[in-house]
Amino acid sequence: MNVGFINKYGGLGGGEVALLDHARDAKQQGWRPWVALRGRGELSRRLDREGIPYSLWPEIATERYITHVARQVLGQLRTGITAIRRRTGVLWVYTLEDVLLGSWLLRACWRRVLYRAQGEVVASQAGGMLSARTARLVLRACHGIATTTLYERRHLVEELGLPAERVRYIPLGIDCRRFSPGGGSGGDRPIQIGVFGRLITFKGQHMLLEALGTMRTEQPYCVMVVGDCSFGEPQYAARLREMCQRLGIGDRVQFLGFRDDVPDLMRQCHIIVSCSSHETFGLNVAEGMACGVCAIASRTRGPSEIIDHGRTGLLFPPGDVAALQAALNTAMADAPLRASLAKAGRRSICERYDADRSRAELRQFTAEAGDEPRAEGNCR
Repeated sequence: MNVGFINKYGGLGGGEVALLDHARDAKQQGWRPWVALRGRGELSRRLDREGIPYSLWPEIATERYITHVARQVLGQLRTGITAIRRRTGVLWVYTLEDVLLGSWLLRACWRRVLYRAQGEVVASQAGGMLSARTARLVLRACHGIATTTLYERRHLVEELGLPAERVRYIPLGIDCRRFSPGGGSGGDRPIQIGVFGRLITFKGQHMLLEALGTMRTEQPYCVMVVGDCSFGEPQYAARLREMCQRLGIGDRVQFLGFRDDVPDLMRQCHIIVSCSSHETFGLNVAEGMACGVCAIASRTRGPSEIIDHGRTGLLFPPGDVAALQAALNTAMADAPLRASLAKAGRRSICERYDADRSRAELRQFTAEAGDEPRAEGNCR
């Protein structure tokens, strides 16, 4: 079976890591995956490395809204034609924008359309960018939806009225063999704090720097900031470096950029921190917990589902620097507490987010969609 994947970004964020793993697993099953992208980046380089073919959308200037929409429609049309030419039975769409602009068009090309929802519907409705009526209309064109969180499945079924049998909860899987404790966070060395993710305002790395720069502590510490500005906010990266100097913590903070050795870096940490103003899942939080590291995260939708506050990690209100400081002080000063949270956190991740189980469920969903009679495919 040929399986197509559609993704807005060519860079490598949490959603792109999930897509790459999904496409790799499809290839290992003997299926023939291919990916439609809007531009090259780290994701396309990794697809090249995996031997997974991809196509690029037409190059059209996107400064104006009308040309932006034209590129979307032409891209979706080209993807539909490619799907027909490749005799692709199932298309997995990985971003909400591509569902909004292409679900009905792709369906008109007689393809099975599955949406890998990652919290975008709830976030877009909460921000007033998407009405319930529009969401319901475009999602009905999907033959199935796999959500990464329970809260989004409840929202799609209970608030939007989509059929429960068409909406399945399949969490992002964590490879607990690759992301595993390494014993590198012990000893008398300074507390190592890690923050992982692309450098973009909503990820909130500036909050961590502000909290540390104004925090009174005798505990020695150092910080690694892992990630780059691959999604278009170079000014934010410059702002973070300027903050370090202004707050007098420049000698304690390392900006490591994009790295391929994330599990090794996580294992070096005593604490990982996520300060996002909104987070639909929180892949880096789950990966850090799998590495046996104490996690501190903002109480946004994804991390709130991953972390049981006080048992498997610590949560603080989004945007509250004082609360983040208090959580940092607590974790930095209490080594037994850190160890307890880290141990319970890893156990929870390995039990709830097993990568092999998630891959198997996605394979089953794909196979069922490919075998389903075409007349019965709609989400009504």
